[in-house]
Amino acid sequence: VRVNSLFSTLHLPRTARLPIYASPFKTTSSKLPKMTLEIQGSVLAKGTPEYEETRQKNFAANAVLRSGSHPSIIALASSQDDVQTCIQYAIAEGITVSVRSGGHNWFGASLRDDTLLIDMANFKNLEIDAANKTAVAGPSVDGMTLNAKAAEHGLCFPAGHCPGVPVGGFLLGGGYGWFEEHFGIGAESVLGATIVTPDGATLDVDDETQPDWMWLLRGSASAFPGVVVSYRLRLHDLPPIIRNKSVFYPPSELEKVVGFLYSHRADGSMSTKIEAMAIVACTPPPLAQAIPSPKVCMLSINGMADSEEEFSKIMAVFDELPAGSFMASEFENHSLVSLTEMLGAAFPASHRWVTGSYVVDFDAYDKIPFNKIQASFVELAPMGFTSTLCAVSPRRETPENAPGAYGKFSNLGLLVLCYGTYATEEEAPATKKFCSSIDELMDPIVTRYNPLEHRFDESTFHKCFENPEKVLTLRQKVDAKGLFFDPSKAHLSQ
Repeated sequence: VRVNSLFSTLHLPRTARLPIYASPFKTTSSKLPKMTLEIQGSVLAKGTPEYEETRQKNFAANAVLRSGSHPSIIALASSQDDVQTCIQYAIAEGITVSVRSGGHNWFGASLRDDTLLIDMANFKNLEIDAANKTAVAGPSVDGMTLNAKAAEHGLCFPAGHCPGVPVGGFLLGGGYGWFEEHFGIGAESVLGATIVTPDGATLDVDDETQPDWMWLLRGSASAFPGVVVSYRLRLHDLPPIIRNKSVFYPPSELEKVVGFLYSHRADGSMSTKIEAMAIVACTPPPLAQAIPSPKVCMLSINGMADSEEEFSKIMAVFDELPAGSFMASEFENHSLVSLTEMLGAAFPASHRWVTGSYVVDFDAYDKIPFNKIQASFVELAPMGFTSTLCAVSPRRETPENAPGAYGKFSNLGLLVLCYGTYATEEEAPATKKFCSSIDELMDPIVTRYNPLEHRFDESTFHKCFENPEKVLTLRQKVDAKGLFFDPSKAHLSQ
């Protein structure tokens, strides 16, 4: 058990115990604290190195953006009992609760002033039931670890595309993951969970016994009014063949490339076992001599199949690619883990990020200003890792047995993602100017924002869900006193 060195200095027992009235914590209560927060994990106080290190942990993507947000207390829980104790403390002290699974969220959604931040980083339990094709996973288990373990049994899960993305926040946000065209988004594979409720009770939830909690569990993001201790997940058969290739075009060909994907998704000729996207990015350094342009439009093609015959059949759709490419790679064998590692190279932890995520209805394709998007990238995007991604998903019905706050997110056909990066504060203005330009182009036509990769606060809350009123109604039903932080009443600075 890791115990804050502050406790050793005070000669307290190994149970992390900090009398709040003796600390500089700022709470929302005007009264003196009535109890001591005592858990088996660690309780971190403002002003200590451990506090600041933990506050910034896993916030490499947004540490600058949210550096001014300081929870009153950070509790590194190590057990379900710890979580319950934290909730009971928050109730007694009248302090708002925020929860962090891993801290990957671009906008630091869990970092809020004057809150008790329950950090779930220690909840890495993972059990695979190969016979029933299910898994039990703690909220801080990352997708690569889950898929590496599942692959040992010939199974997989549609986890997040980037390394280090824990399943907790990923699934609460709906979970746009690997091959979601085929497997569905991650939230559709959530069978149930063990949660701690706003009254400090432990509850096992599933569709039959707790439909309201399950609805919130599938997609309410940081508006979820509870703490997920563990998930019960449906696993899927892992296809023996997973391959990737890339085709490089001039940036001016973005609309042509996305149009190619759109037409084949629209008529159903592109298999759901294909995940393809157009990415406007800076030319990868290893290809600089082969590609006569500092910026490119890359068609990334991922495919999976159960046999060579099936792979050849589904990839026939790419036999006649749009003309005008600079070059194309050959298909390379991959696993879901290696694909995740490959994508991770585009997201260096040493950089800061500004992001935007825009989901557009399938039938609104002709409203997307692709020419302006690529022109903005060519003119404004700094060299480096900044990119704009356009993906087209197939039409499909959201399963009736998996309703959730994400609503018809998986039915919305066009996803535009903007990733702006900068390594120093001197580079920040140019990056933010580019991302703002994409925001201005997409905001008038967006159907839904993705709360995992877009600013999620009072300004965007009602466009992050198909039924935001139901999110708020159920929050009021299960958390009438408002113990858990409500993003619909908050503002995040850019």
